[in-house]
Amino acid sequence: MHTNNSSRVKICLSVFLVCFICLQISFVNGHDPSLMTLDYDFTTQTLEVYIEHLISPEENETHYINKILIYKNITLAQEHDYTSQSSSFLTFYYIIGASHLEYIKVAAYCSMGGNINRSLIVIDPDYTFASNITSATLDSFQLLPTSLTLFCITFMSFIIQTIKRKKR
Repeated sequence: MHTNNSSRVKICLSVFLVCFICLQISFVNGHDPSLMTLDYDFTTQTLEVYIEHLISPEENETHYINKILIYKNITLAQEHDYTSQSSSFLTFYYIIGASHLEYIKVAAYCSMGGNINRSLIVIDPDYTFASNITSATLDSFQLLPTSLTLFCITFMSFIIQTIKRKKR
């Protein structure tokens, strides 16, 4: 009987691994931009947005950064739409007035799915405590678990409960 339970557990784990691997496969050819950095020049009131979004030259009109949204504090300040991407390494400059300690968030979207977000807090270099500090970049973290993570946790809980029941 012990061997039978052991083989059932192995089968359940194998099925779980196959399902997990299948769920990892993307059904869209697009992908998130891999890197975004922000820099704010307080003197010129210019936001520099650097994005790395790897594409091949032949897909620059089908797979590209198609939208950039800029939020100042929590309000949408600017929206920019694009129809192609000239290279995998992009730098954009936007004039956006901001005061000391204002919050700026930038979101970039891929035409085939995926996005990246970054934010910063504007620092006025004339403030004495900020003499050696530039605008501070904050990374955006997703705090809520994805549906795939929830599925994995639920499935593993089911397997553990099944194993506990079999031992009784």
